[in-house]
Amino acid sequence: MTLRFNMTVQCRMTAEFQQGGKIIKAHHSSPHGDKFQELLNEFFIIYNAGKTGAPYAFELKWNDDRADYLWSVSKDTDIEVEITELSPTGESYKEQLIKHTFSFEELFNTIYISLSEMLKAFGFIGYKTNWEAGNFPIYEYLILKSENYNLELQKVNFADVSDDQEDPYWRRKVSPADELRLITL
Repeated sequence: MTLRFNMTVQCRMTAEFQQGGKIIKAHHSSPHGDKFQELLNEFFIIYNAGKTGAPYAFELKWNDDRADYLWSVSKDTDIEVEITELSPTGESYKEQLIKHTFSFEELFNTIYISLSEMLKAFGFIGYKTNWEAGNFPIYEYLILKSENYNLELQKVNFADVSDDQEDPYWRRKVSPADELRLITL
């Protein structure tokens, strides 16, 4: 099974699952808000905790004009993704479209490839003008790209924080040179 996220110029985000000859698409349009970013936020909680093996689960309602999709994702060792189609009008209608287990690497490699394709197709500015509800997910893209190229992002500490003081997260940043180098790779 393969997963791919794709954005079209009609302001639609599609999660496309392909297994054998069967293709299942779950759509989401920007007037419903940036559910793609919310989905990435949840996946990146798994990403950040996943290297330690911590279990995590979430559900996200992905709205479309004609149907709603419930993304149920859980992680123990591998990541299980289940998408259920819901009716926006009839609460009793539920049809399971996908239930598949992905390896950690497979899922995040797929997200990286999808983001790379969207960046090539639209660019940072074009992404925003075509997907009015949100900006290009640069954080997620650069984190995955750094891993893909086996580059460690160097943390830069501010001068007013001494070495013996705990360095709060908001007082750290990644070297802008590292970020720019990643963008141009």
